[in-house]
Amino acid sequence: MDEKLKTRRLGHENEHQHNSSINTLEQLKAFCRKSNIIIKPTLDKLVHSCPNESKVQLLSKLGIYFSHLNGTVKNTGTITSMLLCGEGTQKTKKKINQFLSTDDCDIKAIALSPVVKSISSICHGNGFPKARDVDALLKLPSLQKDGQLDRKRLSSISSINHGKGVPKILDTLLKGQEPIELEGGKPENDEPFSIFRV
Repeated sequence: MDEKLKTRRLGHENEHQHNSSINTLEQLKAFCRKSNIIIKPTLDKLVHSCPNESKVQLLSKLGIYFSHLNGTVKNTGTITSMLLCGEGTQKTKKKINQFLSTDDCDIKAIALSPVVKSISSICHGNGFPKARDVDALLKLPSLQKDGQLDRKRLSSISSINHGKGVPKILDTLLKGQEPIELEGGKPENDEPFSIFRV
């Protein structure tokens, strides 16, 4: 996480503590309205797909996500598109359960990402990604330009790979790169060091 994201995360901590008492859909919607986040009909479908005994936990996790959401995102669709696979379906319930087991710090990291829209597109219907998988994706040499993430390239990849999921994208992108053995020996497990050339 770069310094900018760390600063934004700290800036959101007090706001999240204030919003941690979100435990009804109406409270969540009120928070979204106050934050100028457009509420898509899919938010209701997502919450109604959650078993009653887990609803308060889901609303709390969604509150964390929305209270840390990147300022360029103006609607609830980034997260509902990842978790909702048809209202009340078993697949949706499975994605919700996976989301409920996600650490709050991972939820914050994804929400704060300046490329959350691309992440959402890649993870459409595949559930909430692990922050470490997203981090690995964003650090791939094939997505770098002049030492920084090439957002245009990421946007193209997210469009082409809509709904494929981050681990699958990583595998696909890594297959197209040839490993190069580095000088300087081998690690303890005797596997050669390698980087990937675009």
